[in-house]
Amino acid sequence: MMLDFNYEYNDRSKSDTLILLHGFLSDMRSMTDIASEFRNMNTLLIDLPGFGQTKSIGIDYSMDDISKGIVKIVDELNLANVHVYGYSMGGRVAISLLANYSERFNKFILESTSPGMSKALRRDSRIEIDGSRAKSLETDFESFINEWEELPLFKTQKLLDEKSFLLQRKERLSQNGAEAADSLRKYGTGIQPHYWDHLNKNNDVLIIVGEKDEKFVKIGDNMNKQLKNSCFKIIKKCGHNVHLENKEAFIKECQEFLSEGK
Repeated sequence: MMLDFNYEYNDRSKSDTLILLHGFLSDMRSMTDIASEFRNMNTLLIDLPGFGQTKSIGIDYSMDDISKGIVKIVDELNLANVHVYGYSMGGRVAISLLANYSERFNKFILESTSPGMSKALRRDSRIEIDGSRAKSLETDFESFINEWEELPLFKTQKLLDEKSFLLQRKERLSQNGAEAADSLRKYGTGIQPHYWDHLNKNNDVLIIVGEKDEKFVKIGDNMNKQLKNSCFKIIKKCGHNVHLENKEAFIKECQEFLSEGK
């Protein structure tokens, strides 16, 4: 069985297209609001494997197969001048596209994400953690969501307005626990290839992190030092989910970056 992506292409008859890739325990619906801010581009929203309407269980694939599948969609739609934006898990997929198919894309926006783990011991440890999380997802999905929302990574989201927080929780709870677990085993942070040695590309890259997300501020800074043509933006008053916690500042940075050189 091959990966069969569910996606939504909004053709606005523009010359450029922006691909938007969502985070873990989410699907392309979480990108709809952001996509609406880029009226000067066509947008392509994709459900990544294990989320929304894209299946993971019963399919033999890896992170590299995901990026290959996305390129296939780009080809089928006959798209040119394509930019890629990815958040967290979706950012790791975006980095896979940068590492494997940089010549097929123009600009990249990487929000709160990582090229993976370069040290084998750390990877092995993370695979164990992801395996444990996968079991929890399969046995008691709602309890897992409750624990997930209490992680230090997401503590700043407690400051969101109630409507935004509940909408995000509703979307998380609408996912399939077994599918999400399968995705962790196949392209979680530990099991995915590490792309640190494959970042030396010519694409323009915008790295965005929230100032309160110390872990990803450090990772973002390291990526910025390794990339050829990158800029690194630390957004005030937010943590891991910049586009949700400080949408106005996030959109401003993205629009300025995508319009540069036009």
